[in-house]
Amino acid sequence: MLLPLINAAIYFGLAIGIGAMIVRFLLLPRCGLAHSERVPPLRAAATAAAFAAALILIAAPLRLVLQVSLLADPGEAWLPLMQTVIVDTALGRAMQLQAIWAAAALMAFTVARVGRDRGWKAAGIGILILAATPGLAGHAAAAERPMIALTVATLHVLAAGAWVGTLFHLWRATRSVSESTVSAMIRGFHPIAVGSAGVLVATGAYQAWLALGGLGDLTSSVWGRLLVAKLVAVLVVAALGHRHWKTAEARLANGEQKGLADSFLRELKFAALVIVFTAFLSSSAPPL
Repeated sequence: MLLPLINAAIYFGLAIGIGAMIVRFLLLPRCGLAHSERVPPLRAAATAAAFAAALILIAAPLRLVLQVSLLADPGEAWLPLMQTVIVDTALGRAMQLQAIWAAAALMAFTVARVGRDRGWKAAGIGILILAATPGLAGHAAAAERPMIALTVATLHVLAAGAWVGTLFHLWRATRSVSESTVSAMIRGFHPIAVGSAGVLVATGAYQAWLALGGLGDLTSSVWGRLLVAKLVAVLVVAALGHRHWKTAEARLANGEQKGLADSFLRELKFAALVIVFTAFLSSSAPPL
């Protein structure tokens, strides 16, 4: 149970960090907002992303320690085994990358928070590298064609962060910035959400094809049942997102900004459930 929780912490951190980069480089530039209107959501996104990087920085060593505890025999010294895991295993190398680049992203987002553009650019490098680490530490690294599988896994993480992470920052903005700013951000978010969902479906289908021996595995294996539960949660998130696409701006015009924030929060809760299911999937052995 501890391993999925640690993986979930890493995935939550990644989603928030990726979402912050989407807000900075894709969402706000297309909103047509004045500089003074962009500053509050940018500062809020950088602050949240700094905490997210700190979460990854804490979770990565815990993941490594847990792995060593599972491998160690009773009475065996942990330090030599930990050195072996760090140096000689894909998981150890991935955890090294997570710790190093989470620390770098934490510092970069701290700089970005005070309005320095170089902080955002440095954070972008760190987040891109961090997005590749779940694949390096997971099932993709052991695939028959690892480079393709790792590329697909990285795109899956980036798409999930672009959708869920940006929604998180949009929810926070809806609670604190003006109606006109929220309205512009919602209009800019819709194409990002649709594009991210398309990438998620394509990359998720490829990963499921690698992991499943047949459709029967969806019900006959624990991994398959977890995947079905995740897909149901994804459909709920998509349905709520479609509803927001159709009604959000009208609700803002009717003075329902607080109600809209509450509605975004409901969507985020189901999105969080998707991430939790993903953490359990990455912590379990697939049928193949």
